[in-house]
Amino acid sequence: MIWYLLRMLAALGVTGTAASALTSAAGCLFVLLVRHRALKTVRWHWLLPALALAAGVTNLGFVWGSIHGQVMRVLLFYLTPHGPRSSRISSCMNA
Repeated sequence: MIWYLLRMLAALGVTGTAASALTSAAGCLFVLLVRHRALKTVRWHWLLPALALAAGVTNLGFVWGSIHGQVMRVLLFYLTPHGPRSSRISSCMNA
């Protein structure tokens, strides 16, 4: 289901990093609206915004690296079955 939304955003010309930021912001807004009473029970500390900022920056870095880097190509290479061992595994699965 999420892929359909991301394809729609891509068709509108939204980049991958902006789409990731938009979907994360929408999820955050949803949780804030649904659980707004629970926020009153949170004991605020200066580390909370710093932790949120660090999580956002690392997520942005991961998304950017996945889109523009070699990460997906390397993962797909190592996750693709190849070699004699994979042929035995696939023949066992087909039997």
